[in-house]
Amino acid sequence: MVASIPNAFNVQLIEELASGEWRYDACGLLDITHIRFFTEAGMRELFEQAGVGVDSVGSIPHPQAMLPDPIHFRDGAVETAHAIVKGVDSEARRDLLTIQKIIVGTCGAPSHRVTKSSRRGYDPDAIKPVTGLDRTYLDLIRNCVLGLIHEDPGIVAGRVGTVPFSAAHRENGLDWPSVAHSMIGTKRMLNLQTLAEHVLVHGVPGDFIETGVWRGGACIMMRAVLEAYGVRDRRVWVADSFQGLPRPDPAVYPADAGDTHFSFDELAVSVDEVRRNFARYGLL
Repeated sequence: MVASIPNAFNVQLIEELASGEWRYDACGLLDITHIRFFTEAGMRELFEQAGVGVDSVGSIPHPQAMLPDPIHFRDGAVETAHAIVKGVDSEARRDLLTIQKIIVGTCGAPSHRVTKSSRRGYDPDAIKPVTGLDRTYLDLIRNCVLGLIHEDPGIVAGRVGTVPFSAAHRENGLDWPSVAHSMIGTKRMLNLQTLAEHVLVHGVPGDFIETGVWRGGACIMMRAVLEAYGVRDRRVWVADSFQGLPRPDPAVYPADAGDTHFSFDELAVSVDEVRRNFARYGLL
């Protein structure tokens, strides 16, 4: 994969922003079709999160005629009319004078360089490279815990019976599935997966936890991410009453007055049932 991406760490952009300008145009760094902006570190993160290892990064220099005027290069600093960038080494100076980055990457390969945002002491080689098969596995787990495989109907809370499956409701987490193991919906589940992967890729320390797990689907998803990445030194903590919700106490929590969720048996899922759900995926 080869990508050409505008470089947001550019002296022209810094000068314009420092002077109160950020105007989109028909071409250039602020091309109106550019939706997101990146520095090299952000470009590397983008590739890594997509499972593409970065093989090399090249730079296209900024045209001299388009540089801010005046511009001065002093020891460890670059100065324009409105901005001074300090702590500039040779690499940073090159980036400041770069208009475009050319990235070459390999799908399914780990990055060969730790990005600036990585934690101290983090060893990227300690994490198993995520393959296309791993991606298929995570997609399948996500679709299963949400009930998108069998399209199970939704529960009518507190009543006998169900309502037909609604793809829109399930995507946005607006129904309680009758069989599936999570009610948070596709968008939130995908967000959870992305954040869990970000934590692993960037060496953010610690375990995962969910407080209020219902049937355990979101925790199963987090556990699947650890499995796909071959991570054995983190845990997923599953916290719940496993008895449903308590009766409201309006004296202490006035906003809960009149709430009836405590009466819904559908929300009371035992710890044994949650364990069985993990075991069904081979993730207990």
